[in-house]
Amino acid sequence: MNISSLEFEREGAVLKAIMTSQQDVLSISDSEVRLAMLGQVLDEAKDPVDLVVLDLEHLSRINSAVLGFFVQLHKELDSRNIRFGVIHLSPSIAKVMELTRLTHIILDL
Repeated sequence: MNISSLEFEREGAVLKAIMTSQQDVLSISDSEVRLAMLGQVLDEAKDPVDLVVLDLEHLSRINSAVLGFFVQLHKELDSRNIRFGVIHLSPSIAKVMELTRLTHIILDL
């Protein structure tokens, strides 16, 4: 099992969620884990924020379920008028984001 976690930092109206895993590969295929992570981010975003940023610095690869998590989170935040993006992508994650046409959520911060 791939144990993953989110750590949160706040700077003004920006909420940064740092994604980590026991390995450098994040796999959240378990729907309960994915929903729990989604709930964590949405709970943290209840205080006024304009932007939620997922920091992927500690990961080298992700699976397709993580991409689904990004899409689901983006939709949930968009419905609340909160911008969303990801930062610090490894070359392999950046390539997957490009191939799946998710480059619009990559931020250059």
